[in-house]
Amino acid sequence: MNGSEQLTDGSDTELAALANECRREAGSDIVRAVDLMIERVQRNEPLHRRLLDPLTREACRDWLNRSYADAQQNRAPLQRVSPAEVEARIRARAEVTRQFTEALRTRR
Repeated sequence: MNGSEQLTDGSDTELAALANECRREAGSDIVRAVDLMIERVQRNEPLHRRLLDPLTREACRDWLNRSYADAQQNRAPLQRVSPAEVEARIRARAEVTRQFTEALRTRR
């Protein structure tokens, strides 16, 4: 970008104008231009919010994505039932059913 070019940002001409002003004032010293723009933006609440709100939203989204991912990973693992346990449960159910059926017959 040469000295006569303007920063073009159709979404916010006020911020673009401020950036151009700070760039012109600082010359080729980008660090100085950044410092100037920070100082001016911090004194102007509407500009400050326009710069920070999207960053805040993305930071919150990043932390929430991390939180959801951690919650997914930290869920208790599904219990794996061995074939022997499945068979033991089937036998136990069958025995309870047999006992229940027997108890019904003796009531009659």
